Amino acid sequence: MLDGHAAEPDSDAASPQRKLTRLQRAFADLQWAELETVAAPIAALFQWGHLAALESIGTGGFGEVFRAYDSMLQREVALKLRRAGNQIAPAAGRAFIEEARRLAQVRHPNVLAVHGAAVHDGRAGIWTDLIVGETLAARVVGSGVLSSDALLHLLSTLSAALAAVHAKDIVHGDLTPMNVMCEAGSERYVLMDFGGGASLDQSGRARLGAGSLHFMAPEQLGAQLLGTSADLYSLGATLFYAATRHVPGSPSAMRLLKQRRDLSAGLAPLIRALVDPDPDARPTALKMHEQCRILLAAPELARRRRLRQALIGVLALAAVIAVVGALLTLRASRLADAERNHAVAARDFLLTMIRSPNPTQSRDPARQLQVVFEQAVAALPAAFADDPKTEALLLSQFGRSLQMLDQDQQAVDALERADRLLALAQVPMIDPLRIETRANLSGAYRVRRDFPKAIALAEEQAQLCVAPSALPARSCIYIVNDQIQALGFGGFPLQALQLAEQNRARARDAGLDADDRTAFLIAMQGALQRELGQSRAALASHLLLAERSLKALNAAHPGLLLGLTYLSINADDLAEVQLAQEMNDYARRGYTATYGEDSHYTVRVRLQAALFALHAGDPGRARALARPLLQLPKSAAYATWIERATVVAALAGDAEISDAHLAAAELSRLRAVGALSTALAELRLDLAAVALQRGQWQRATELLDQVRDVVAEDRSTGLQPLFWQLTHHLAQHSSRHKVARAANQKALALLGLQRRRLFDPVDAQWIGAAVPDSQSDADRIRQAAARVYALRASVPIKD
Repeated sequence: MLDGHAAEPDSDAASPQRKLTRLQRAFADLQWAELETVAAPIAALFQWGHLAALESIGTGGFGEVFRAYDSMLQREVALKLRRAGNQIAPAAGRAFIEEARRLAQVRHPNVLAVHGAAVHDGRAGIWTDLIVGETLAARVVGSGVLSSDALLHLLSTLSAALAAVHAKDIVHGDLTPMNVMCEAGSERYVLMDFGGGASLDQSGRARLGAGSLHFMAPEQLGAQLLGTSADLYSLGATLFYAATRHVPGSPSAMRLLKQRRDLSAGLAPLIRALVDPDPDARPTALKMHEQCRILLAAPELARRRRLRQALIGVLALAAVIAVVGALLTLRASRLADAERNHAVAARDFLLTMIRSPNPTQSRDPARQLQVVFEQAVAALPAAFADDPKTEALLLSQFGRSLQMLDQDQQAVDALERADRLLALAQVPMIDPLRIETRANLSGAYRVRRDFPKAIALAEEQAQLCVAPSALPARSCIYIVNDQIQALGFGGFPLQALQLAEQNRARARDAGLDADDRTAFLIAMQGALQRELGQSRAALASHLLLAERSLKALNAAHPGLLLGLTYLSINADDLAEVQLAQEMNDYARRGYTATYGEDSHYTVRVRLQAALFALHAGDPGRARALARPLLQLPKSAAYATWIERATVVAALAGDAEISDAHLAAAELSRLRAVGALSTALAELRLDLAAVALQRGQWQRATELLDQVRDVVAEDRSTGLQPLFWQLTHHLAQHSSRHKVARAANQKALALLGLQRRRLFDPVDAQWIGAAVPDSQSDADRIRQAAARVYALRASVPIKD
């Protein structure tokens, strides 16, 4: 295996610019590196450019489709050619190629991947992924109508695919069951055949040709400019067919849909909304996909409701009665001034209890608290019917407590209700209660991975801090911290880091450097710097965090453990794995003793322990640490950890992690963050590493192709070394030695610039030259850790 070393840094002042220029040139050269030609594996029907047509697999009105061998990609592809004898004019050929190039911009797992287009021997052609399976039309004819669950999955999949197509300003124009492929051996649907598509003009309209009559939007019959809503009608008609074997407009179609008693609640109305004759009344693809996500989550919510009912026992009921009694005491405070002081004291006591709920040291107390809070939330409207502000105050605190108990949907419901009540009571946006409620609500959205809502709410709040602002600096630090988290977790690390730097300046100017909110800001800044590949800056931020925490926090404060957790990750970046394990294990024991085994804080360091074991060359321990995390509750709050634990276990050689498990993790991340997110790209790189370990070369190629555009962006610099190292392994397998060397050199050069090392998950070894001053950095980390250990020595820590 290669043991590469980064080049020595230039000494002159202009070297950083020259190095950047050379890296950009190397990137471009590698993108267009000449690939070695490999002969087709079997005899061909004919040769079309570098593609060898192997067999005919379909014909249409204007073209033929062949299974072909691509000697450059060294894989089988689908080749669609204009019919033989139908020579294409040069202008038409150019238009055909330009259209194919536009379609190739769409990168989505449920949209047919276009690899290229050309004209050879007078025949225009386009080559794409070869999907083995059958069309949706063939499946319905052969196996009958789809079940309710299958229909919901189909609608969710195709609406997500259309959203990706429309995001590129393209209209499909001919979505039918014949143009949807069902991949054999999986539940994947692929949208294909964009022959009727067109690009939208500046007004968001396009001139479409005639599509398939029974699946074509009514407005498509006229020669008018159309928007993306035409595709939504075709989507609805396709769902109608999959549900009834009829198309909308036929006399029996609606009746048959109504007779489908097995359809999940809400699915039939969605289908009917899609085929509304009024284009403006149809939902967008993105909105439809969001509605599908809500329906897909319904079974989990029902399970939670059953769990809550089962947990209501005598002890919980008594606690509920006590809470309701306290609430009624608050209401009585308005009846007589003599009782006001007593009521205020009761309220303060109740709020203190809610703000500091008993840590989840065992399962039963946490569940009992959950029931108490849920019952109290239900009792609030009757107790405070004429006092919305007090009700909102209590709802906000109950919502925060429910979130700390991992009851995320219930927390969202309570906080949304509190926000509505405050708005109805005309409480100003700058009121501290309104600010805190909305910040808690944004945090609840983040936990549920509803990042668009979290970002929108946080950015709306941040407008309160635009100069000149009536809010004090401390409040603005709090508000902008929330915006930084929403953007950072939502896939916008560059923008989040810029805001973090501005917020640090606000804190310095206001003399609030020692504030705990500033400490959290430093933690976020370091995490964002690391995500962007700024390893040395991240280490400096986290050392500063440890220093500030040691000065400001008491020995039992979890902020000390947070700083230690980040420092362990910095140590791992320097390949100081033993040091990283030692600090992470200390943090794990501290979090477990304080919050319990399954809290979000503890789960994070448990997962990190598995990853560090893998980096230390102990895959058995990595598997043993990762597998229990797969049994965490199947909720949005734990989804990210379950996805990552699945991949870590697979990288550690866990044979029980099947391809289906990995595909489910990818789909879960895709639904949560979108196709263009850095978080999805990070997961797909790890999945590509697993595929390379398992010899699944085509799967690895597909995954790397899917992330290529995202990884090339500035916001993904932290992912780039791993991308190029995996590209190196893939090229090595196919004996493309020139490409393999170039990719490895690219990875090493980036690691040199970022001043860190990288664990290669395929070879299970560290790559990258020794980081300058790494020993002194490790010593500084050890010293900070030792001070945390000493400060917390009086705090009982147990396994």
